[in-house]
Parts: sequence; C-alpha cells; structure tokens
Amino acid sequence: MIYKMREESYKFLVPVMLSADRSKIIAYPSKQDLYKNNAYTYPTELIREYFLDNRGINAQTALLKLNYEMYLKLEDGFSANDLFVQIKDKNPFIELYDCGNRFKFKDEVKEINQMILKNKLKNCKCLIK
Repeated sequence: MIYKMREESYKFLVPVMLSADRSKIIAYPSKQDLYKNNAYTYPTELIREYFLDNRGINAQTALLKLNYEMYLKLEDGFSANDLFVQIKDKNPFIELYDCGNRFKFKDEVKEINQMILKNKLKNCKCLIK
C-alpha cells in the first residue's frame, strides 16, 4: 500500500481497522506487530509525501492518538472499546493505492519512487483519492 496522509506526523501513530460503518474497531495490532527486529514498523517515507506501508493498513484504517511507544507501554488486557476512544482520525488518508505484492519489486523504494515521479500510481488500484 502506498499512501498520503492528512498530516505527516501521522506516520508515528498506531493504525487500527474499523468496521465498514466506522463505528467500532474490528482489528488492532499486537505489540509485536509494531516492533520487529529491534525497530518500530513505521511506514517507509517515499518522495512527494508518500509512504509505503509496513503494518497492513487498508481503506478502513483509522489512527489512534497513541504513537508506537505509548501503545507498547499500555497494560495488557485493553480492548477494542478502550482503543476506540483513543482514535485521532477515522479518515487519515488523502490517497491510498494497492500496488500488489511488495515482493514483486527488486528495490521497492527506488521502483515505487520512480512510479510516483512518472505518475504511474494510477496503474495501481486506487482505494482512496
């Protein structure tokens, strides 16, 4: 997934998946999803304010007020309802494209940046624009 967000600072916020009517959280990350190989799984910055997803976002993604560090410090046992009141933005994306399996790229960042420069994101499935 390649996307632009309403605010650049959103890249540090925890994504959750909402129901189709956006009235409840239907999925949220485990703490292990946000910190792998001794690093946070923040999105990869691309050119022209685009990002490459490293977490599994989609068109139903919302962002919590919590950044990754804050989320990792939460006591175990929290629920989707506990997190729902922590939502900062239910519609954080300006643009969202599904460009298929990331493993089809040899050098994904370089190749996707070239797609952006050449206005080729239109060849991907547009989910939000």
